[in-house]
Amino acid sequence: MLYLRLGWLVGHAGLIGAIGVILAAYIITGTTAMSVSSIASNVRVRPGGAFAIIAGALGLEAGGAIGIPLFIAQASSVALYLYAFTEGWAFLFPTHPPMLVAAVAFVVVSFVAYRSAALAFKAQGVMVFVVLIAIVSAIFGLGSAERLYAPQLLPASGEFSLLEAFAIFFPASTGIMIGVGMSGSLANPRRAIPKGTLAAWGVTLGVYVAGAVWYASIASPQELMSQPTIAIDRAAVGFFVLIGLLVSTLMAALSSLVAAPRLLQAMAKQRVVPLAVWLDDPEQSDNPRNALFVTMGIAALALMTGSLNAVAPIITSFFIITYLAINVVVLLEHRLRMISFRPTFHIAPYLPVIGVVSCGIAMVLASPRGGILEFILVIGIYGMLSGRKLET
Repeated sequence: MLYLRLGWLVGHAGLIGAIGVILAAYIITGTTAMSVSSIASNVRVRPGGAFAIIAGALGLEAGGAIGIPLFIAQASSVALYLYAFTEGWAFLFPTHPPMLVAAVAFVVVSFVAYRSAALAFKAQGVMVFVVLIAIVSAIFGLGSAERLYAPQLLPASGEFSLLEAFAIFFPASTGIMIGVGMSGSLANPRRAIPKGTLAAWGVTLGVYVAGAVWYASIASPQELMSQPTIAIDRAAVGFFVLIGLLVSTLMAALSSLVAAPRLLQAMAKQRVVPLAVWLDDPEQSDNPRNALFVTMGIAALALMTGSLNAVAPIITSFFIITYLAINVVVLLEHRLRMISFRPTFHIAPYLPVIGVVSCGIAMVLASPRGGILEFILVIGIYGMLSGRKLET
């Protein structure tokens, strides 16, 4: 999103519109990050991340009703990142069929996730270093540019509305759930989740806002709209940005392939999902390969949507309803003044209210069809699980 859609966003929405979209997305994820950090510091967070948090507060039925859509969103995110990879790959090899490139990349990241989750974790360190070099190269591109442009503040195109742009860009801000989803692998999740989640939220917000200004200064709106890889052309060393794009998209896909199966395995332990015994194989506690196969299947289906812009709004609606549920949980805990709610990470009571309202507005306005279908899905899952009389 930083390399391929932030410039596109600035071109269509103007600098003011782009920053508005970024801030709207980060209000939702920021309040959710605060809520999830608060509730994570109140209890011993079990494996399963958001599912474990919601199930612990509202029961397995609510946890499953939200956990299953979240799992689908994380699995579908693999396709989002692989489509981004193919756009970067096309810069080097424009004649290669995009679907074939995406398929090969999918096989590679799936193989790495299948072999070792530890290897996937180690790869994250490499990714951060490469992305840092790419960002520095882009910044220095301002000094070496032949011409700087006066930022276009207002929208230059009516092809996409701000709501459509929000739906496409929103997945750029959803990475906070990856770390939460690894709660079962953290030595001290009550401390690590608030610290890591809020740090990631603040750093990426700063990078996106600075990136929007960079794009507005480095190219005209027409160039930003028509050239998705313009960041490579206008960086001081375009090769570094290209490598940053290719590596970060592959690593992001790998992260989702590691986190999503653990969420599915956590739900299987509580017998919330079908094939629970097969998914919760005790011999696969460190690397849930059966759950990985299911994740790979959903990711493969998402790849059939055909493009990054097609799959992004689907992921947006799934993530937003998950964030809505997390804020509702914290809001209820505050309002009911439950004696068991004594978080060490305190937040103002109005923050989850802002989270609930902003998530509701975004779900209705940005993706009305997706929001309605998502709501029906959640209600259906909740009703089905309630009929099974689950115990924990």
